[in-house]
Amino acid sequence: MKILAIDPSTTSTGLATFEGEKITYWDRFAPSKDLDVILRSFEIAKKIEQLIEVDKPDLIVIETPFSRNRHGLEVQNRMIGMLEFVFCEKEIPFEYVHPKSIYRIFGLKGNAKREEKKEVSIKFINETFKLNLSAKDDDIADAIVIGLYQIKENKRREEEND
Repeated sequence: MKILAIDPSTTSTGLATFEGEKITYWDRFAPSKDLDVILRSFEIAKKIEQLIEVDKPDLIVIETPFSRNRHGLEVQNRMIGMLEFVFCEKEIPFEYVHPKSIYRIFGLKGNAKREEKKEVSIKFINETFKLNLSAKDDDIADAIVIGLYQIKENKRREEEND
């Protein structure tokens, strides 16, 4: 199964593609900060649509929007709406994963500090996939962790159905 994992943000969206358990693509897309937030969201949706056309994923997994303030959540939800439109137009199933859930694969609780999550996940990713991500690559790392979480979740579901 080919999975596209997305860590959405209007400032820097992390992307990762997996074929089975092998990572085949990872990147960050950061539209110009000079653009209005709606135009940044549109640019992100276009970038992801292009990636879908090239990689042809079987499933898209995306982090559930989360923000401590109402305005931030409204902005994220507008972008998510654009992304959902692309997913539906391309007829690709998609699932959401809550940010607190994805770090459980490292044994971290949902209330672990963001810096601890970043440090643990980047170290694991660099060792597992022989990458050289740094702290500034946290959006990419988050997308990879989202993909890994989904792979683990798919295995769990398969075992339940056997």
